[in-house]
Amino acid sequence: MGHEWGIVRIPGARLVPMGEWLDGSALPTLRQDRTPVFYCRTGVRTLRVLAVARAAGFTGAVHLEGGVVGWANEIDPRLPVY
Repeated sequence: MGHEWGIVRIPGARLVPMGEWLDGSALPTLRQDRTPVFYCRTGVRTLRVLAVARAAGFTGAVHLEGGVVGWANEIDPRLPVY
């Protein structure tokens, strides 16, 4: 389990390490009938993951602007922010 994941995560999300996206091994886990939404702590690192997903044909994939910190500040203030 990742360090950040142990502190805070968005309910319903699943942890897939960035390295698995960058090496392509996580791509087969994406469903074609859903829109992938990627997030990290602040939304910066997921831009790399987003580029990989889009290059693999998931053109509708998005990332959470502001990451989980933005989510906590805007949507669910009960989540810890660090």
